[in-house]
Amino acid sequence: MTKQRIIFCLPHIVMGGLEKVLCEYLLELKKDHEFDLCVISKKRVIDSFFIDFFKSNDIKLVDDIWYNKPKVHFFLFKWFINIYAKLKKYKFFRFFNSFDIYIDFANFAYRDELKKIAKPKLAWCHGSINFFDDFIKDKEGLDIYDKIICLSENFKRDFIKKYPFLSDRIVFIYNPIDIKAVKVGAMNELYKTKGKYFVAVQRLDSDKKVETIIDAFNKFSIKHKDFNLYIVGDGPLTAALKKRAGNNEKIIFTGRLDNAYAIIKKSDALILSSVEKIGEGLGNVLLEAQVLGTLTISSDVQSGPTEILLDGKAGYLFKAENSNSLLKVLEYVISHPEENTEKIKTATKFLYRFEAGQSARVLREELRKLYK
Repeated sequence: MTKQRIIFCLPHIVMGGLEKVLCEYLLELKKDHEFDLCVISKKRVIDSFFIDFFKSNDIKLVDDIWYNKPKVHFFLFKWFINIYAKLKKYKFFRFFNSFDIYIDFANFAYRDELKKIAKPKLAWCHGSINFFDDFIKDKEGLDIYDKIICLSENFKRDFIKKYPFLSDRIVFIYNPIDIKAVKVGAMNELYKTKGKYFVAVQRLDSDKKVETIIDAFNKFSIKHKDFNLYIVGDGPLTAALKKRAGNNEKIIFTGRLDNAYAIIKKSDALILSSVEKIGEGLGNVLLEAQVLGTLTISSDVQSGPTEILLDGKAGYLFKAENSNSLLKVLEYVISHPEENTEKIKTATKFLYRFEAGQSARVLREELRKLYK
């Protein structure tokens, strides 16, 4: 049988939850012999992790395809740039038209390009229903996609109520997690920690709310000087967050770690804090912590965290963007070890929902529907 040529389309590729999910799916689909996989990025990929990943797994990467014209004023140079941009655009679309199935993997970022493609198209929405409501414009224009993938049952339920004209296109697939790989990764300790501690692993940008964690821990550490807070990650808000932490030596910024599993496993709890208006599509770091038997604490936002934490049965939820609410949870956690253990047991019991093989099977079925 001829292989189906599938292209995953992203605006850029940087270290984050979305990109980790992409890698999981690519590895799973590579196990089949029915797909020929390609990944495209509008911006140049400079992260060595991804460059090595695509090369070692024989997955074609096409990047730096952005063909917008820079602003120039010198006439001859402007003329040259216009010609160059047109040629690059022509070359891009000739290449882009050569695939069988298109996966717009990053919140409809390729909608304009895909309007011109009369072939099967599938889109991924990695955000919450709040994110979709507020940030995805022209909902009617999404009918160019044959299927829209969301990350939770909660999202699908709310989506069908709000957008019935797209109800036949929405499919939910949990983000996959390679349980074995996470456990093996936890054996490789890249960063030495000390004492008892909480940990936050997330990008330090405006989509998250790490300042809520810092504010809560600053109050918490006044009474509990034996605890540390490790913040793993980097991003544009790094300097501002360090300033917010002030002189609290108990708050430690590690920077980005390619493998944070060991630091998660040894922690007393992992904390995820999100912006209420944006929410979380799913919250993969919560799953990674649960695989490692670590207690999870998350802001109570749509759509994924409440589903992962089973409305508080498999972890603790606090009011989003409310440091006092998180402070109460931290105080409760350190004084209720038996309840913590029960929540960890419940989380472990329901992890089967997120196994990589299960998610990949659902995706394969949806892809096959598009070409058979």
